[in-house]
Amino acid sequence: MKLVSSLSLALLLLAVSAPPIEAKPLPATSAATMRNRYKHAYISVSGANLVTRDGRRVLFHGVNLGGWLVTEGWMCGLADSADTVAQSGSGGVAGRSALESLEARFGADQGAALMDIWQSHWITTEDLDRIRDSGFNVVRVPISYRTLQHADGSWIRDSQGEIDFTRMDWIVREAAARGIYTIFDLHVWPQQRTDQARIGRPEGANIRQAMADLWTVIATHYRGNGAIAAFDLINEFPGNWGVQQVLSRAVAGADPHRAQVVEGFTFAQFLKLRQAGNFPNGIYSDHFYGTDPLTNDQMAKRLQESAGSTVPVYIGEFLAADFATATRTMDQAGVGWSSWTYKTVDMGEWGIINYARSAATDIEQESSDEIAAKWSNNFNLSGALSDKSAYYTNDKRTYAVAIDPLPALN
Repeated sequence: MKLVSSLSLALLLLAVSAPPIEAKPLPATSAATMRNRYKHAYISVSGANLVTRDGRRVLFHGVNLGGWLVTEGWMCGLADSADTVAQSGSGGVAGRSALESLEARFGADQGAALMDIWQSHWITTEDLDRIRDSGFNVVRVPISYRTLQHADGSWIRDSQGEIDFTRMDWIVREAAARGIYTIFDLHVWPQQRTDQARIGRPEGANIRQAMADLWTVIATHYRGNGAIAAFDLINEFPGNWGVQQVLSRAVAGADPHRAQVVEGFTFAQFLKLRQAGNFPNGIYSDHFYGTDPLTNDQMAKRLQESAGSTVPVYIGEFLAADFATATRTMDQAGVGWSSWTYKTVDMGEWGIINYARSAATDIEQESSDEIAAKWSNNFNLSGALSDKSAYYTNDKRTYAVAIDPLPALN
């Protein structure tokens, strides 16, 4: 088997206020066209490896697109006193509800239009060019149920009456054109803001079913599409609730061979579940964080748990003090990875691209005109306070694993 680099994969995956703000439309690409174009790049689990349909091994060298389809106030520079830890309570998750706050202030249509401006400018084709040129071969894209649904759980539909996959289709298409796979990660589910664990309790059966239905719709839409690397079932949720099994069955029912990223378990727990017949297409995943960026010794120690793994291992998020050594260590262990994260506002080492505090927005106090103007103009790459992408490009130690220069699709 041959390892696919981001470069060879490129060949592989050949202002506004009321009335409602209008965003630039995104061109559509049919699901059938995407399936046919990248069918040979479709990734499946084979022992400890991820392998394309024509037998080439893929090791993820990735970055997260945090803050794009799921805003996170702490790293996106979004001030909102209604979306804090105190407001969410001890069992909730704060900082991911900018859309709800905008809807409460300006109404559903205007709130959605403002978020459309955010999404149109936080990640652009220029960013994807930079990600490609930096040597990454996968983007992990956090999504919310609100990416496809209204607050009441009804589906957002396009002008043809179909479920609106505009944003998700855009990233899949544009990333693939640059040789970059996409992993969608369920980051936000209903009631997470005030009671994160409800989805796993008996009284949360309706939420589990709703998210299983969401994954069924997503997996059906992308069935057979080789530009999708995997689906990350649910972000950082404890595995002992059984939620992952419910979501896994939903994905497999729609796309039986699709690789699934499974978080929330220890490595030993995951192996035991695999042996019992769960997650047959599963990729074991962990997130590597500490009180400070992890040292080389800490990274190596964390990797010992899965040493000699018989299943694929993927570190979906991490923050390391020495990126090059950390990724080299993961490469040599045969472990895929995605750094958290690509863009931030005033968060220093957390972002490859980091903007000054002046790019921050008070979504509780600023007018819709002010918010729209900021979001339309503040996130050009030329305006970044710091840009570490050249470091990623130039440090050849990052790619210690031998790379096959041939494309996986001929």
